[in-house]
Amino acid sequence: KTSIGSLRAFYFIPETKSFFTGGVQYESENATADEFDFNAYILKAGYRTPLPLGIDGNRLDFDITYEDRAYKSISPQIGEVRGDEKWTLGLSLKVPVTDVLFVEAGYVYRDYKSNFPGANFTENNVTLEFGFEL
Repeated sequence: KTSIGSLRAFYFIPETKSFFTGGVQYESENATADEFDFNAYILKAGYRTPLPLGIDGNRLDFDITYEDRAYKSISPQIGEVRGDEKWTLGLSLKVPVTDVLFVEAGYVYRDYKSNFPGANFTENNVTLEFGFEL
């Protein structure tokens, strides 16, 4: 069973199409196995703005997320209570090609720190997406 509570706020910059966003979230997981039960606190912040590319509908997005996850029971694999700390940074640019087609390029950096070896890693993801919106 998962319980989640969150609060999000936006600040729209006057006379622009840009805005900041921020939020907090609390998550409580009650899994079948006790070692997977946890409480997590998540903080998020972001910024979205169009760029002066001469193309309407383009947008640049930047976001950052921090998560602190505390498990409630001893994990048999490591012999202690597990704790995770996660940072995620994202940057993307979306540009319309036609009225319905777009291309979006993005980069996401994730830094996961944990005393559980399988959840302790860093990754970099680069994406290129082609899509349509009706």
